[in-house]
Amino acid sequence: MKSKYSILSFSLFISLIWVNYAFTSSKQTALNAHQSFSDTIDLSKYKDKILVIHFWASWSKTSRTENKNLVRIYQKHKTNPNIEIISISLDTDESNWKIAMEEDGMVWKQHFCDFKKYDSKFAKQFGIISIPKLILINKNKSKSYPISVAELDIDLQAILK
Repeated sequence: MKSKYSILSFSLFISLIWVNYAFTSSKQTALNAHQSFSDTIDLSKYKDKILVIHFWASWSKTSRTENKNLVRIYQKHKTNPNIEIISISLDTDESNWKIAMEEDGMVWKQHFCDFKKYDSKFAKQFGIISIPKLILINKNKSKSYPISVAELDIDLQAILK
């Protein structure tokens, strides 16, 4: 009798592992490689880069307009390995978030969203109370500051000289 329960327990254990694997795999497959549900960003891995942190949301018309401008800047500098863009969405709906990224052509690798709007850990970490917002962290000057998309292009050119 004991071995019967052991086999049943083992079978249940294997089934749970398989279900967990299947769920996790399908969740990862459903996301593009550049999207993340992570609630943390390790900025230390970007310490040798010029970092642009981009706060936005699919429901913000101003954000959507600025996304298109940021895409133009990204296209201009995408081959420069010293520049990294991280987009953080304050969306609450996964579907709207994904659709907006695709429609706006946001093809860079780093996208984060925890679906908590302004209660997002990211928004609180950076003191974000309105969007869109860009923060430029300049590796050379060890300085971070809010910036507009128009200023971003000018500052990137100056930093890269």
